[in-house]
Amino acid sequence: LLAFVLLLSGIGCAHEAKQVPQGHLQSFAYGTSGMSNYEHRDFVVVRETSGVRLQINTWVDQGDETMKVEINRTVTEPYLLPSLEQLIREHNIAQWNGFVGHNSSALDGNSFGLRAVYDQGGTIQARGNVKMPTNYQKVRNAILALFQPYVEKYKDK
Repeated sequence: LLAFVLLLSGIGCAHEAKQVPQGHLQSFAYGTSGMSNYEHRDFVVVRETSGVRLQINTWVDQGDETMKVEINRTVTEPYLLPSLEQLIREHNIAQWNGFVGHNSSALDGNSFGLRAVYDQGGTIQARGNVKMPTNYQKVRNAILALFQPYVEKYKDK
């Protein structure tokens, strides 16, 4: 829920079309949910003086059980933000900036929101409800894979 609040706070504003942000990533938020696979995942990372604030809230229905994870802590993970920067570059996510996809005829389905803020003023914002940007599934899988080790590392602490 927190990621979607952060994500929606700037969506709908005027965007510089498809400009690749400069500088280093200051914050990253990605949220996805879906009724077709009964899941909700929020990932928020914010650069702080003493490390990074890591917030992960997930629940995934796995048939007989529901996996829930809640993490909210400052961690020392020097590779997390650079790894996210690399993911954004490799998948050309800056091209998503300003994307708002919506399929009004769908009663349920998957949705997402993404927001990346850079220290030199650039922001990438995108969201979709059933209608997704090009290469979305590949990017979604890459984001989930990137955060999975952090989920495993911090879920019981």
